[in-house]
Amino acid sequence: LKMAPCAMSAFAAPSPWDIGAMPCRGTAGFQMVSMDTKPASPAESLIPTSRRSLLPIVLSLALAASSSTSAGAAGGGQCEGLSDKLCKLETYKGEDPSVLVARGMERFKAGKVEESVEDFDKAIAVEPRYADILWQRGLSLYYVDRFDDASEQFIRDVRLNPRDSEEAIWNLISLARKPGADLAKLQKDIINILPDSRPYMKAAYGVFAGAQPVSELERFTDVGSKSDGEAKG
Repeated sequence: LKMAPCAMSAFAAPSPWDIGAMPCRGTAGFQMVSMDTKPASPAESLIPTSRRSLLPIVLSLALAASSSTSAGAAGGGQCEGLSDKLCKLETYKGEDPSVLVARGMERFKAGKVEESVEDFDKAIAVEPRYADILWQRGLSLYYVDRFDDASEQFIRDVRLNPRDSEEAIWNLISLARKPGADLAKLQKDIINILPDSRPYMKAAYGVFAGAQPVSELERFTDVGSKSDGEAKG
């Protein structure tokens, strides 16, 4: 099992002031994807928790890519298998940071993660204010195994939004993937955030910090809801 990233399809080309909206926030259920990967370090004892019930932002990249493709994308060889939106964006040669971010998100959905990082980096080069809000870049960096860079991005996001429990968790997960990571220390040193008003994210933060059992988070999953229903029945 391995974590799979969030579908970024809820975005139009964002401005520097609305990029921080999390596309999958508000999702009640959690999903996971099996990739049969071998843990890279002892710190991946953290990952089974995230595999079973990570966050609303953890969705299948494969599902996101397949759901975004359409018959219209097959008009040419270079667009085969791409969404209509990405097909149009692939030819963009300008430097509008909002368009670059939009293309980066579409590329991420299509599994072109390295290229999505390039787009996010270009957007920051054009408009440095994006550096503090591009959590999408942090996800892309994580999935190309650039864990230190991903951690730095998530830390910047939390500085701007001190209630950002998602990025505090992703920062911990990124650092936990590094060889020789000390999970217990990482949990103890998890970024302190202001209280999150969303009960499921409050539970997720507690679980990843090692302060609550996984069962607290499973109450918000489809599995947990089914169990509750069966118990009531």
